[in-house]
Amino acid sequence: MGESKLVLVMEDLEMYGLPLKEQLDHLGYQSNFTASRQKFLHSFDDLDLPYAIILDNNVPRYDGEFPEVNVGSSIAMTLKRHHPEVRIALHTSSDGSDRETFDKMITEVKLKGVIYLPKPVSTEILKEFLER
Repeated sequence: MGESKLVLVMEDLEMYGLPLKEQLDHLGYQSNFTASRQKFLHSFDDLDLPYAIILDNNVPRYDGEFPEVNVGSSIAMTLKRHHPEVRIALHTSSDGSDRETFDKMITEVKLKGVIYLPKPVSTEILKEFLER
């Protein structure tokens, strides 16, 4: 793959974050993980534009807080509006909301050019997202 490309990830749960990191490493990507909205936004501001961004939908505002709903989808749509060239994916599962609400949110982000990656994501689907 040549030069390692940076994938910026916002994921607060190790059970999803560690396998995702292993998958990204296996595929030859460099990754930078954050576990809260505040750290993600700070990290995003400090870095050059990443090759790709993967966002959990329900994460805390600050480390150690209870997760807020739809943080990832809100960030994804804002970033896509300002940086349409960057690959952005929402890596999430149903957040306990009813299926209709969840499906509507996924449809809205897809219409903005954001890809939906289910949890857990297979390496094949992750590779397809990164190489599209």
